[in-house]
Amino acid sequence: MLSRLRNCTRRGHRSVPGLLLLYFSVVLMVMSRLPGAGGFLLASCSSSRASLLSDAHRANVGSAVTTILSWYVPRSGNRILTSSTAGSDDRKAEGDEATSDSILTTPQPRPSSTLPASQTPKTAIGIPTGKTTGATTAAAAAAVTKNKPQPAKLSQSKNLLIVGLGNPGKDYTMTRHNAGFLVIDELAKRMGVNFKLRSAFQGEYGSTTYQGKSIGLLKPTTYMNNSGQSVRKVLDYFKLPLSSVLVVVDEVALEMGQIRLRQTGSAGGHNGLKSIEGHLKSKDYNRLRIGVGGAAPGRMVDHVLGEFSRSERKLLDDLLMNAVEAVEDWIEDDNTNNVMTRVNAPR
Repeated sequence: MLSRLRNCTRRGHRSVPGLLLLYFSVVLMVMSRLPGAGGFLLASCSSSRASLLSDAHRANVGSAVTTILSWYVPRSGNRILTSSTAGSDDRKAEGDEATSDSILTTPQPRPSSTLPASQTPKTAIGIPTGKTTGATTAAAAAAVTKNKPQPAKLSQSKNLLIVGLGNPGKDYTMTRHNAGFLVIDELAKRMGVNFKLRSAFQGEYGSTTYQGKSIGLLKPTTYMNNSGQSVRKVLDYFKLPLSSVLVVVDEVALEMGQIRLRQTGSAGGHNGLKSIEGHLKSKDYNRLRIGVGGAAPGRMVDHVLGEFSRSERKLLDDLLMNAVEAVEDWIEDDNTNNVMTRVNAPR
């Protein structure tokens, strides 16, 4: 049969039905023995006959052969290739293979979800999706602000800080320079306050509620000359105004047993008050001066760093009691001028 096909080709046979019959016979024979070879044989025969058939015959033959063979070629067979489409189909096949490989290694975008609203995956809490309006943004900001811890709003009448000045350590406990510490310790006993060392405050700190007000007690551990560092840290932390602060300090200009309350004034040579004034950048803060008596010129340092004498200790208990009551009066009465009148009255 193949020899008859060659003879027809060499003689330039013009009978289209004859050629189709020969082609189909050969193709069906080969395909029945070698599945998948139909496309290759058809391409070879089509190329050899291209120069012998007229344009019209080639078009008719190609169309007929393609249609008829599609009925017989197995579904798993190769594509039917022609001389005009082989190159483009090869490139398309290569592109398909490349796409297939890239899908295995590169995540592809998922199609848009068509799930109903009730089945839509939940988003992270607090992260709005889609379009947002001004009201939505404001509501979200309000929710965050509500959940975020806010600093306490403090005022002079409800939140007060009492500071006692002195030097830390047992060696200074009963010295005149630690009169402020002694008053604060006595006040803490009466109010049931326990001090705790707070490194953030650079001092010992305790707090309580007294007469409906929040009271903080502070003993700086910076030593006297740097007391302002501790006071500044506590004021900044609690956002307290200067009018809510009362500093208890020893005073050599007052006789032993006397006390004086002032809302402003100079440091008077006291290094602790100088430090506070320097860190607060102001002289306008309340101070309660505890009289410890003066000393001869040139002996002031030894005097303030020395312990109370035996005679002075007899007065010390009353002095501390009067000072504590003065502090309590200042806490209870919002009018400091009235408190000054009572505290500073001759005794």
